[in-house]
Amino acid sequence: MAAAPAPIRIGCCLSLTGPLADNSRSARLTHEIRQQDINSRGGLLGRPVELVCHDDHAGASLVPEIHERLIEEDKPISFQHFPAGQAYGRFLPGGLTG
Repeated sequence: MAAAPAPIRIGCCLSLTGPLADNSRSARLTHEIRQQDINSRGGLLGRPVELVCHDDHAGASLVPEIHERLIEEDKPISFQHFPAGQAYGRFLPGGLTG
């Protein structure tokens, strides 16, 4: 019996906790729905899609470490980072530190 094909891994970095969590959780849900849709249709090139997502806690200082982890350990073919902390933090009372 042939082994199952290796998944196509797509990584992302989102602020799943902290003051921007609601926006990021919506984004993650969107990614998961799309992943399920793609996989229900046979995946990409016959391979399942796997989403690898890490929480940056809305802290910009954590992002380089998360990107390194994605590249070195998770090894996705692509990854996205939504710089929500940098983009929206200025609108929060007291700003956003990280």
